[in-house]
Amino acid sequence: MLSAAIYARVSTDEQAERGYSLSAQIEHGRRRAEELGADEIVVYADPAESSMTLDRPALTAMRLAIERRRHQLVIVWDQDRLSRDAVGALLLREEILAAGCQLLFLQGGATTHSPDDLLLYGIKALMAQSERIKIRARTMMGRRRKAEMGVMPVKFRLYGYVHDTRSGRVDIDEERAAWVRRLFAWCATERISAWAIARRLSGLGAPSPRGKGWYKETVARLLRNEAYCGTAYVNKFDARNGYRLRPREEWIPIAVPAVVSRELWEAAQATLGENRRRTQRRQTHAALLRGLLRCGGCGKGMRTFISPGSRHRPRYYCNPLARVRPGDPRAPSTACRGLSVRLAAIDPVVWSWAAGFLAEARRVRASWGVEGAEAGDLDGEARSLEAAVARCARTRQGILGFYAAGLVTREEADGQLEKVRRDEAALRRRLDDVRALLAAALRGDEDERVAAVRAALDGGLSTVQRGGILREIVDHIDVWAGQGAAPPRLTIHLRVGP
Repeated sequence: MLSAAIYARVSTDEQAERGYSLSAQIEHGRRRAEELGADEIVVYADPAESSMTLDRPALTAMRLAIERRRHQLVIVWDQDRLSRDAVGALLLREEILAAGCQLLFLQGGATTHSPDDLLLYGIKALMAQSERIKIRARTMMGRRRKAEMGVMPVKFRLYGYVHDTRSGRVDIDEERAAWVRRLFAWCATERISAWAIARRLSGLGAPSPRGKGWYKETVARLLRNEAYCGTAYVNKFDARNGYRLRPREEWIPIAVPAVVSRELWEAAQATLGENRRRTQRRQTHAALLRGLLRCGGCGKGMRTFISPGSRHRPRYYCNPLARVRPGDPRAPSTACRGLSVRLAAIDPVVWSWAAGFLAEARRVRASWGVEGAEAGDLDGEARSLEAAVARCARTRQGILGFYAAGLVTREEADGQLEKVRRDEAALRRRLDDVRALLAAALRGDEDERVAAVRAALDGGLSTVQRGGILREIVDHIDVWAGQGAAPPRLTIHLRVGP
């Protein structure tokens, strides 16, 4: 019995328009499989998935099936459908051939274990990776030019607006914009919370953005969006870095029709800020480290929990499965078992560290970059560390390449990769510290900050005030459970910028 696997992938709408659609890839693959006499045909399709990652749902399923010897033939439209990353493409080729499968490309024929085929495959993989980099550069340049011309270069999906993707024109959807004006007016004039606005919208039957109801997070996100007062931003998030927020100077502003006035939008922001501060004041137990703790097992932010029957024992906890559906690829690793630590066991430890870090004038001044290394020295060290981190990335890619070519065993590769990971983690921690000192050295209000911190430490401080000082110097804190009765382990990451 001959079982054939057909893999298809597209990453953009443009590929579908040029004949690379999933249906076209699958149809051609079926025809070829039938010509070869396949008794079973299984299709694995990844729509809108990047070629630079191997973490794709359908590809992962196919790799597992190949590992279990379910298929004897793998058919792909072209080599770049598997991967545009040279190392990833070589790894996939090695996995498929090592499992005894035949790998067939409709645009290039079959590939075998022969040295000539390996050479040709590697050259094509490098060419695909180079083309991918060029495509991205051209795409980003085109988007930037369109944005500078006032044309929306990406899909603009915001409640209260309609976007014509062909012309780039953005217009107001008056029916939904009327609800947007109401929620801004309720927030700014009645000064009610996002939760109260969500309840009111649900009670009035207002259509929600995705048709799944109104929630306080949805309302707060709409209220904070500056596009409603006439300015949308492109290039705001870095997709290559976990969709992290880029520096504001890299954002590209685009004028869009305003739904509300700038004054009303700013009044709503003031209400949101006041509501947030009022919520903190109402807490029975103010948590010193609220918003700073991350679970070391899964990386999720930790929350505070106070049981009604034990108000004297509040805790920070991590629920690794919160808001994650079964089978979701974002599900955390098995390293996290739901960490829970008492506030009394961790708050004094962190504040003791912070007080010791800031108590002496020399340490306080050094923490803001006033004494110690000059900005030029710090900048030079930061550049050296960045180069070392980049070398670690290249070393990791080289190890994977050696493994794909069969030059090292799996155990040797794993050991070398673990060493590189440890070295890179140490370099990144030092780089974070240097960047924090460098950013502080470039600020001009060090003396005032030092005086304020010293004055605060000399007097009595509330938990909220202590938390404010911590947020000035700490970006986040990773927490791991201690062994047995041992206290939890902490890793404190200093802020990188102001």
